[in-house]
Amino acid sequence: MAEFCKQCSIDIFDQDHGDFAGIVTEKEYKEQKLAGLVLCEGCGNTFVDHEGTCLDPNCLKHHGRVDE
Repeated sequence: MAEFCKQCSIDIFDQDHGDFAGIVTEKEYKEQKLAGLVLCEGCGNTFVDHEGTCLDPNCLKHHGRVDE
């Protein structure tokens, strides 16, 4: 089954299906700065937070990029 990060899920299905939510806990993400390495069908290999949000500025969709 295809899995998508939060942003790709919203882009494709107009809602977040939570495919990667819980890969790491909120505590691990906030206190230890841990992220989950996943394969999103929309943006490729990427890192996600506890909610499944793509954090990687180098993913195929550049989700984590902060525009200056």
